[in-house]
Amino acid sequence: MAGSTSWIYSLVKRRGNATGGLGRMFIMARHGETILNQEGRLQGAIDEPLSDKGRRQAAALVRWLGTLNLSIVGVFSSPLKRALGTAQCVADVWGTHVKTSAMLRERSFGVYEGLGRDELIARRNALDLPNFEPTKDWDGVEGVEPDKGVSDRFFSVVEEHGLLELSRVSDVLVVSHEGVIEVAMNAFFGIRAPRRHIFKIRPGGSVGVDAAAGGYKLLHLWPNPGE
Repeated sequence: MAGSTSWIYSLVKRRGNATGGLGRMFIMARHGETILNQEGRLQGAIDEPLSDKGRRQAAALVRWLGTLNLSIVGVFSSPLKRALGTAQCVADVWGTHVKTSAMLRERSFGVYEGLGRDELIARRNALDLPNFEPTKDWDGVEGVEPDKGVSDRFFSVVEEHGLLELSRVSDVLVVSHEGVIEVAMNAFFGIRAPRRHIFKIRPGGSVGVDAAAGGYKLLHLWPNPGE
């Protein structure tokens, strides 16, 4: 286990789990909305803060997690403002701090960042790309980070900090982005095309996984109704 997680284990030892037993949840949450989300624009590396609605969604996420009797001792986040703002809301309530990693940032969309849906489809049509899922199908598109690149960097953080092992003794939260969480879920459950977009993570939504040794179990997929 990486030495950087020692602060988490000290918290586990002191506080234990809120239910009185061992936590068993690895949670991935999507950030709340930004103005660009509301406008239907592709964000990628564009660093927008949460909108008013996004802050309400972050608060709703905190309330939802509170219903699960969790003991969240590790909060990891993308450094982009929309994710970090969401993560900080959770960390403040659970009395822990946020550890950021650039490896949890959204997919890089290159020249497509900032485009609205109609503009994006027009660009894709010009390149004869499929438009069934125009904001999601990027493998083979020049200048856009492929799924494997996203997956490799996400799991590099998971491995570096021993997050799956940690989630077997307490609860861990990773706040990231839709594209990253979708790719991670597909890797956890071995999902391949054409079903690779079955996990729909709404802004402020979360997914909980039991990372017990020998396999993964989906515990919740919460859409966040916060308005």
